[in-house]
Amino acid sequence: MYTDYVLEFWIDDKPHFGGDFYAHRNAPLVLHLDPGDHKLDVRLIRDVRAFGANDEPTIELELRCERSKSHLTLDADKMLVADIVDGVLASSFASVPVRNEFQTWIDVRSIQSIKVASHELVSYELAHLTVRDPHKITFMHQENAVSYAILRPPSERASKMRKDEVWPIMIYLHGAGVEADSEQVRTMFDSVPDLRCWLLSPSGMTSWSGDDWHTWGFADVDAAIAVVPAWIERVKWRGPSVDINKWLVVGHSNGGYVPYEWWTEADPRISYILRSATASYRHELLLDNASGIPLLEQHGGADDNVPVFHSRRMRQILSPRDPSSTTPRYVELAGRGHWFQDIMATPQLQRFYQQVLNESSAKEAPPPYFGIVVANPADMGSKNGVIIEQKQQPDQLGRVNIRTEVGTDHEIGTWEVETSNIVRFRIDKAGLGDNAPSYVIVDSDKGSYDQGWRSLAQRHGAQLGSIEAILRGRGPLTIRMSQTAAFDIALQTARNLYQYFRADAEIRGPDADVSDCEGNVIRIAYGRELEPSALSVFPIQIDPGRGLCIRDSSGRQHIYKFRAGLGVAMLRPLVGARLELVLWGYDLEGLRYAARLIPMQTGVGQPDFVVVSQQCAWKGAAGVAAMGFLDSSWQVSGASYLT
Repeated sequence: MYTDYVLEFWIDDKPHFGGDFYAHRNAPLVLHLDPGDHKLDVRLIRDVRAFGANDEPTIELELRCERSKSHLTLDADKMLVADIVDGVLASSFASVPVRNEFQTWIDVRSIQSIKVASHELVSYELAHLTVRDPHKITFMHQENAVSYAILRPPSERASKMRKDEVWPIMIYLHGAGVEADSEQVRTMFDSVPDLRCWLLSPSGMTSWSGDDWHTWGFADVDAAIAVVPAWIERVKWRGPSVDINKWLVVGHSNGGYVPYEWWTEADPRISYILRSATASYRHELLLDNASGIPLLEQHGGADDNVPVFHSRRMRQILSPRDPSSTTPRYVELAGRGHWFQDIMATPQLQRFYQQVLNESSAKEAPPPYFGIVVANPADMGSKNGVIIEQKQQPDQLGRVNIRTEVGTDHEIGTWEVETSNIVRFRIDKAGLGDNAPSYVIVDSDKGSYDQGWRSLAQRHGAQLGSIEAILRGRGPLTIRMSQTAAFDIALQTARNLYQYFRADAEIRGPDADVSDCEGNVIRIAYGRELEPSALSVFPIQIDPGRGLCIRDSSGRQHIYKFRAGLGVAMLRPLVGARLELVLWGYDLEGLRYAARLIPMQTGVGQPDFVVVSQQCAWKGAAGVAAMGFLDSSWQVSGASYLT
């Protein structure tokens, strides 16, 4: 059953959550129905991003049922294989979705390649192109799922007599609802064929770029970039090499990213926590980081999709931050709409491309003064060699201000650093080379380097961020159900992850050991007990005699007594800087409420823990019993909402 543009529905009063709101058609629901009449209830939702804001406020949906033809289905329409360039398969990775439509388990013991003479299991036509044409390359996403990107190597004309040079990568991020493997994306830059760069268009794993080029989508960008050197070896490329650390990032529509906010009528503390959980999406808060970075924003003056006000406001905020810049940062094209031919190759953009791509690749000294603003350290890399590793209060922004040219009272090569809401940062001296500081003064004291601080009790690296951090692991996701009665919810969770992210997940039963898992774990359980956290001092526990217990920042215990519909979704630490997302309910109803908080749609930020109740069914976020953040020591933050 395909459920295009539907998020929630019931079949014979049995709830199904997740659906296929963006019509990906990656994971249809497999039903086993008895002959006769059946009841279907659908919850209708209108989303401005999906359906637009300028037409009549209608809701579109499509429900399509097809009779199953096989117990084991190979979905050839979703098969992913690289293109052939100059007779060579551009990449060695391929995938085809396999769906079990039977009512019993199928164990996959091994996978082997075979020669099939008389019977064709899957038919797929490969594209044959030249090595310089835009073509599809495949690679492994960090969570062990096959992804793809469209690669356009430098043209013969641009690279002539320059075979010994190293050129940067121009990364093109597509908009919402656009496949990277489309004529639109492949031909987007045809009118600028001779740019001195590699052009890479990642897919983000889906046409909606997973989560709008954030946690999941940006990991796809990283993986796509990393595979280009292997492509050079595979096809025996003889042109300019690639600098995978120098990027020019361009994008259209959602790929250029217009942030939006999710707002709900609720207790002000709940609204504050939800806004804090989406801080990484609010670029206007982070614009200090853009200082010194060449930036050009282009917007059609007659855009009827994304209001031009957004870009005008961004220009207004950006202008005071770099008053010495002679490069225009905003171009408004009178009479132009949201999309037109050569939108990414206007004269203004062509001049900008040439200016940036022709800049020297030599390492420049950091400016005399610069600042860094961070919402989630895991979402941000380094700026001038400075990397933020931990904040004090997770609900607030962290700031670092640095002077690299201090007065004569200090030794040459001294940096002065002032911090706000920062626990730890580090300076990449190797990356800075000769520009690295000899001495660092932090908040008026000589800084020290603590190399051994990372442990289970210290939240760091990919563990940082809200519930969506579960998507930042390395290796496939494992779903571990504590009771077999929770299998339907485990299967729903796996289906939703594949539907919206094409994320691979393995479901394991109650007796399975998950200590050997390479990636992150989703633990699904209900009842009066829950396996304890790997961290003995974790502040959220299930007490069989009392209920759900939360220890706040002052040490006070908050007890939520067992009742129908009580549940919690929360992050817990695992060894190896991994994460465990716990979905627990006192009963199956509470577990279903908690399971709805699995990340699926971007911009709907869930904090580190949410305690749900039956009131959530009609109040939404206003019905939660508690929610909040866990700090750098995995303890409940003082800004959390606890009743």
